Amino acid sequence: MSNATQASVNTNGPIAGPVIGASLVCADIDAVSRIYQANFSMSAAQPGVISKEQADFWQSPHLAGAEQIILTSPSGANWLRLISDKTAEKVTPLANYGWMSLEVNVANVDQCAAKLSTDFSVLGAPANLELSDAIKAMQVAGPVGEVLYLTEIKAAVPPFELPMTDAELDCLFIPVLKSPDRAASLAFYEHINSHKGLSFDTKITVLNRYHNIDISHQYPVATLQFKGESLIEIDQVESGNSNSNAGLPAGIALMTLEVSEFPSDIDELASLVTVNDSYYGSSEVKLYRGPAGELVELVLKNN
Repeated sequence: MSNATQASVNTNGPIAGPVIGASLVCADIDAVSRIYQANFSMSAAQPGVISKEQADFWQSPHLAGAEQIILTSPSGANWLRLISDKTAEKVTPLANYGWMSLEVNVANVDQCAAKLSTDFSVLGAPANLELSDAIKAMQVAGPVGEVLYLTEIKAAVPPFELPMTDAELDCLFIPVLKSPDRAASLAFYEHINSHKGLSFDTKITVLNRYHNIDISHQYPVATLQFKGESLIEIDQVESGNSNSNAGLPAGIALMTLEVSEFPSDIDELASLVTVNDSYYGSSEVKLYRGPAGELVELVLKNN
C-alpha cells in the first residue's frame, strides 16, 4: 500500500466489495500450485477443468478443457485461482499496464520473509510504511512474474478500512492497478462502486527501483475503498506494456469483485451464470475491460 496525504473522501459508503480474488495464468500450473502451498501453507480447494462456457466467457476458447486450481489460504479464504495455459510466458514483474500486484495480509511479514523459497525474488525487504508504523510490508515477485505485497497490519489506519489477521496468509485485500491515466481508471471504478476515492501523489519505492530513477520520485496514485475491508490502488505510470488482446493475459490475468448490482451503462464483454462454484458461489458473473486494459469480473452478490 502506498502512502496517502492531503486527500478527501466522500462520506457515502461503497456498494461494491469485497474483493473475491485474482487469477494467475501459468504454463506449469502444478509447479505454481506446489510453490504457493509450500511457501504460504495454502491448499488446493478445488482442482478442476475449465468448461467451454467458462473459456468462451473469458474470450479464451483455447482454454476449454484446461486445468484450473483454486488455492485456499490457511484462514480459509479461496482467493487465488490458477489457470493453466501451456502457451503462457512468464511476464516481467511491474512492466505491464493492468493488474500489477496483489496485496495480501499476513500475521507476521518477517516470518513470511524467512520462509520464502528461491521461487520468489525479493523486490523490497520488510519495512514499516511511511503512512503508519502499524503497517509493515514487503514486495516479492513470484513464479509467473506476478508481484505480491505481503502486508502485516497491526492496528487500525484511518481513513482506510483494512483487515488484520492471525493467519500466516489471509486474503487479497488490495489489487494494485498500473494505469497510464489515474483519472480515467479511478472514474471507472468509482462508477462501479458509487463511491469517491482518494487521489494523491506519493513515492513508490519498488517502481522507482524498477525504473532505476530517483528513489524519491512521486507518482499520481488513487485508492478506492470497497466493502469488506478491501480496496483498489491505482498507480499512474508513464511507461508500460499495453494489453489490448482478447482473452486472458499471462501473469495476473484478472481480478474478481463482488457487487450488489451491475453497472447499467458500462458494456460488459461477456456474461456467465455459475452454480455451486467455491470461487464465485451461485451467482451471475460479468466480465469487463477497464481503461488500463485490465480485465475485471463482477460477481452479483447472493442475497
